[in-house]
Amino acid sequence: MNWEETRLIAAYLEGQGVVGTLIDVGAHSGCSAAPFLESGWTVHAFEPDAENCTGLYDLARVHPGLTVDPRAVSDREAVDVPFYTSPVSTGISGLSRFHESHREATRVCTTTLSAYCAEQGIQKVEFLKIDTEGFDLPVLRGFPWEQIRPGIVLCEFEDWKTRLQGYTLTDIAAFLLEHGYSLMVSEWYPVVEYGREHRWRRILQYPCALADSDAWGNLIAVDGPVDESSWLNASLVMGGQQLEQAKERMHQVDDQGRKARESLRVMESSWSWRITCPLRLLSSCCRKERHD
Repeated sequence: MNWEETRLIAAYLEGQGVVGTLIDVGAHSGCSAAPFLESGWTVHAFEPDAENCTGLYDLARVHPGLTVDPRAVSDREAVDVPFYTSPVSTGISGLSRFHESHREATRVCTTTLSAYCAEQGIQKVEFLKIDTEGFDLPVLRGFPWEQIRPGIVLCEFEDWKTRLQGYTLTDIAAFLLEHGYSLMVSEWYPVVEYGREHRWRRILQYPCALADSDAWGNLIAVDGPVDESSWLNASLVMGGQQLEQAKERMHQVDDQGRKARESLRVMESSWSWRITCPLRLLSSCCRKERHD
């Protein structure tokens, strides 16, 4: 199964009958937001990378519940902030220059979620998803915790990357625990190379020890105790959905193959094919004889 934390959370919330508002910080091209939009959610997506934003704007034309904001998010409002991109992967764009391939691509404005929620009149958030390549804790610090309490928070950890910003997994976990959340750790094997597919390892409740000091992954913060049976059921639902998608792709491939075979049969039975095919074979033989 292709493990995806956002689809796991989508399946969990659907099982709880929850439809509401998602704030997606670091939305990339909209893959995380798509299942929520299809279920009728309102989504506020932040993506400063202009190339990644193309997919979000395409989604917004289909789903009026999607609002796209090209600003970066942090714990302070600022202008003219360096933003870095990489030719290695579109997934590691951000405010932090942590990879040798990073180059400053542009300058951006930053906002806070406190300011944004006030601007938009947002009073309730069912799901807060953060993936900012090293700036997840600053984003959390800028959220209006006094007014809004998300039902679920998803944020990334990767210590060697976030040490550049002065924090690690334990710091971001402590912040969420102080706000009364229960935590699950979705642990992935260490990154071999950015731009390639990564390997998922396991999910377990926090506090826990990582299997590898270089591991990375996501924290899933739940408002209240973790209902293990509901999350297990959500993982089974997600697996079933992916199985159906795989079957559909297989059917599409089979259908494409059937159409290609039918086209070949039509071509082979055509008058021009019967006339030209022997000539091509003869020409090929002549070339071979001259070569020999």
